[in-house]
Amino acid sequence: MRSSRRSIHDLRSPFRFVISAWVLAVASACAEYPTAPQFAGSLQVSADSASDLTTANARADAASDRAVLNALYQATGGSNWFRNTNWGSDQPLSRWRGVGTDSKGRVTFLSLGANNLTGTVPAQLGQLTELETLYLNSNRGLTGAIPPELGDLTELETLYLNTTGLTGTIPAELGDLTNLAVLSLNYTGLTGTIPAELGQLAELESLYLNNNSLTGAIPAELGDLADLEVLRLGNNDLTGTIPAELGQLAELVSLSLYNNSVSGPIPSELGNLTNLESLRLENNDLTETIPTELGQLAELEFLYLDNNDLTGPIPVEFGNLTNLELLRLGNNDLTDTIPAELGQLVELEAIRFENNDLSGPIPSELGNLAKLEAIRLENNDLSGPIPSELGNLAELKALSLYNNSLTGAVPAELGQLAELVLLDFSDNELTGAIPPELGNLAELEWLFLYGNSLTGAIPAKLGELAELRGLWLESNDLTGTIPQSLFTALPKLRYFLADDNAFSGSLPSTLSTSVWALTLAGNQLTGSIPFYRIGTLDIRRNYLDGCIPQAYYPRSPRPSLRFNPQREQNGGTRRLDVCAAQAAMSSQAQGSAGSGEDRAVVGPDGDTLRDDLRRMIEESWENRDGARQGTEGPTDRF
Repeated sequence: MRSSRRSIHDLRSPFRFVISAWVLAVASACAEYPTAPQFAGSLQVSADSASDLTTANARADAASDRAVLNALYQATGGSNWFRNTNWGSDQPLSRWRGVGTDSKGRVTFLSLGANNLTGTVPAQLGQLTELETLYLNSNRGLTGAIPPELGDLTELETLYLNTTGLTGTIPAELGDLTNLAVLSLNYTGLTGTIPAELGQLAELESLYLNNNSLTGAIPAELGDLADLEVLRLGNNDLTGTIPAELGQLAELVSLSLYNNSVSGPIPSELGNLTNLESLRLENNDLTETIPTELGQLAELEFLYLDNNDLTGPIPVEFGNLTNLELLRLGNNDLTDTIPAELGQLVELEAIRFENNDLSGPIPSELGNLAKLEAIRLENNDLSGPIPSELGNLAELKALSLYNNSLTGAVPAELGQLAELVLLDFSDNELTGAIPPELGNLAELEWLFLYGNSLTGAIPAKLGELAELRGLWLESNDLTGTIPQSLFTALPKLRYFLADDNAFSGSLPSTLSTSVWALTLAGNQLTGSIPFYRIGTLDIRRNYLDGCIPQAYYPRSPRPSLRFNPQREQNGGTRRLDVCAAQAAMSSQAQGSAGSGEDRAVVGPDGDTLRDDLRRMIEESWENRDGARQGTEGPTDRF
């Protein structure tokens, strides 16, 4: 080796030196990379093969997606869909109506909501492994169970199956959808329990399970959904208690558990939900006192705790809820007084504390709530006067204080409530005259003052209430004549109930065609009986004379008529006969004219008239609630 190297280095010819240098360089390169040319060629072949394989796999996956969509089309009556452009064709899937794909042709988006899908959801949908968004909502003809295979859609972020005819249970496999942000299964026919596995959906922001027939307890595991903003479980058959763990949902904005059979106390931990804007727990079986911690919910706008079995006082801490718009605590067993601190809730639009055991005065501070549209305090034990400050509530539409122990006069300031539709002070202990200023209430439809000790005459100015539909003055000490203008100038008046007062003079000579019920029993009316085309008429126990117009008999549909007995000035009673037709009266007419003595109006338009009227008004307000509330939002005021 040494002699060989020497011979090379001993070469003196320049040409030989160049040749030698070149040979050494090549030798050195070959020593370091002995197979470089062959490796480079092999690398190029491998890359081409991998690319071809990837392309082939992508084509196979896209073809598989196409097969899945065709299966969906066949399973759900695709030929009858409202929108099915290019479905079942050879067009790229991205051109199929409602389908979106990625750069590889894989299905990532599928929107077939409100598209007349019928039949069942095929299990093959679970093979769309790149699917991120699935809308099958608002297809009532979509029936059967939710396929557990949908739990294989690990890329899924949005799943809408709501407002369909789907039945059965919620698959626990949906808990595997770890990327899911929205799960909407409301307004279907789902039964069974809420799977605890849904607590594994770490990315979930909205969970809609309301309006089903779900049973069992609310899983405490839902308290693990750290990103959850909306939790709606209302209108089911859920039982058990409200898990305290829900108080961990720091991002929660809306919590709806209404219309279930949830029992036990309201967890004080809910006071930790500092982002909460809506809390709806109404129509359950909740007990014990309202946690004062709810007064910490500074962002709260809607608080519905009505129709439970809650006891104790209304927390004064509620005065801290300065963003609150609607406060509903009615139909519980709440006691003590109404906190004056509620007068600080400047955004409040409705107060509903009806059907409790509240006592004490109505706080005058409520007159500070300029946005208030409804005050409903009926069926409590409130006492003292009606605050004149309520006349400052320019937006007020409903003021219901009936069946309390309120005293004093009806404030004339209430005549300033230009938007008022309902004024109900019935069954209290009010005294004094009806303020003429109430005739300024241009929007008023219902004026109920019965069951008090009001005196004086009916103000003629009430004849200016062009929107008035019902005037209920029964059981007071009102006197004077009944203004004819009430029955000629009020085109919408349908109910006039003024029994058991001390009205004198004659009956109204005519009624507008809108009047359906006129009850004046137990007054001091005199004169003859006019003929009215009317559904309900009760004029018993007056001093009327003459005879009953024959035109009242026979009529169809048969009205509810009560004419007898009439009073005599000497303290006796007498019966009126049908004019000039006594012998020719049918037995049916005889029965109508002579029955019902010393009884209230009976029959479908009789004893139930007052209950039906109040029920109708209640339903009218609830319908207004529903119109504002929409499908779910907690926005009903009245």
